[in-house]
Amino acid sequence: MNPFEIRNLAVKFLIIFSAIFLSVFLLISVISTDRNQLSSLIEFSGYFLFPIAVFFPRMGFIILLIISGYLDFSKRLMVFFGDIGWLDVIDVLKLSPICLSGLFLGLIFRRWMEGSFFSKIEWRFALFIAGYSLVTFVSYYFQIKNLFSTIAVSTNGFVYCFLILIVSMLKNEIKIKNIAVLLVCIYIPCACYGIFQFLFGIADFEYKFFSLGVTTQRLYIYDTFHRAFGTLSTPGAYSTTMVVFFVLTLGLVLDEMKKTFSLVPRLFYVSSCGLFFIATITSLNRTAWAGAIIGIFAVIFFQSKYRTITFYSIISFLFLMIVLNASWLLLHMDDAQKLLPTGNNTKEAAFRLGTYGDRLVGFKNLTTNPKFWTLFGDKEILQSQMEGDKGENFSHDAVSTMLARYGIVGLILGTVLLFLSLYKTHEKLLSLKKDRDFNLLIACVSAPVVIIILGVFSGYYLSTFPINLLFWLLISLLLRRIYVERSCDV
Repeated sequence: MNPFEIRNLAVKFLIIFSAIFLSVFLLISVISTDRNQLSSLIEFSGYFLFPIAVFFPRMGFIILLIISGYLDFSKRLMVFFGDIGWLDVIDVLKLSPICLSGLFLGLIFRRWMEGSFFSKIEWRFALFIAGYSLVTFVSYYFQIKNLFSTIAVSTNGFVYCFLILIVSMLKNEIKIKNIAVLLVCIYIPCACYGIFQFLFGIADFEYKFFSLGVTTQRLYIYDTFHRAFGTLSTPGAYSTTMVVFFVLTLGLVLDEMKKTFSLVPRLFYVSSCGLFFIATITSLNRTAWAGAIIGIFAVIFFQSKYRTITFYSIISFLFLMIVLNASWLLLHMDDAQKLLPTGNNTKEAAFRLGTYGDRLVGFKNLTTNPKFWTLFGDKEILQSQMEGDKGENFSHDAVSTMLARYGIVGLILGTVLLFLSLYKTHEKLLSLKKDRDFNLLIACVSAPVVIIILGVFSGYYLSTFPINLLFWLLISLLLRRIYVERSCDV
């Protein structure tokens, strides 16, 4: 045996022995615990999942994708397994970062064992990740003023950008279509359950969970109409995720239409696309409806250079017009509401314009409150927003929030970096026009762009799970196809 074979055999033996030991320990601990048994089971599962991700990156990567759609549903299932506290909820939610950490550390360790480290492009990825993580952490620290609380809150805002390096460091060539199809299969039950909630209402155990006070999402359960949230945490997370998968499956359908007719894959892609579209509509989230329309236009317009420029020009013009006319729109919102259908809870939830008033107040504040227009942000605005102020310091969109946190300098830098990133991405993407999965690559750009646009109009989404994971995963797959020539594991 050579040294590598001995090492692999030792690792396998260690994993098998550890699995047996931990299984016995897990069984005894879960049965004898005074805490919620499901949260204890999930917590101990993390002890298995971390070494699996370290030593078997392919398996860890797939597990990460699977659990992304169902961790929040696991929280609600805890009502069947005993009392629930905040620590139980945290034990469930930390499983995904644990898996991601194992993946990253395992791949770094494997590179070290192979005698290599980052390639030139991977060093650029690492520099971006470090900068993005630092900026996110510092912005949260200025708001919270507590180191440990900042770590807990800000981690969800930047941890999934590490997927850029993780996807790049996996060894065998990535089959982007296989990953896309796997994701679609994973999230089909989520869409189906959301449609079920729309048709039949929220289950009793979910009412019970939301009434316990261990989550900030009680608002949705006591509304006049219970918007669907599927297996995810909130209606907003669910509806935006459904838009992402509608755009993704639209790319799969367009690629399939170019190929020789094959009944099974074509039927699967078309039916999946239809399912996610229905899930988007039945979410009764107007922002998601707009996202689906934007996604369709993005997939169409991103096919050429001039149509891409046209797309971004139209979006920028619309945003500017809404901001400049926010005061007028607020004054005439009641008149517009009278023109929309009402009469029952479903119609009211779907066509109620009251929630758009918050967004318009934020846009109006951009043009009337000079405190937003400081060089490096305004602590007074951030503090009043944390206290729930709905007055002149209120914001409900990414632009005003960014101005409050980072100021004009931060907004300009962020806009320039976003412009350069999009320009380079579209330039490289159009050079792959002959790629057999070109429309899927277009969808991998379109879905994150839709998330950014919805964030500009409605609020920051990149700290909401699993939108943050899907956002960075699609970008990672695209960057892997464009820049990284080396093979990977998946």
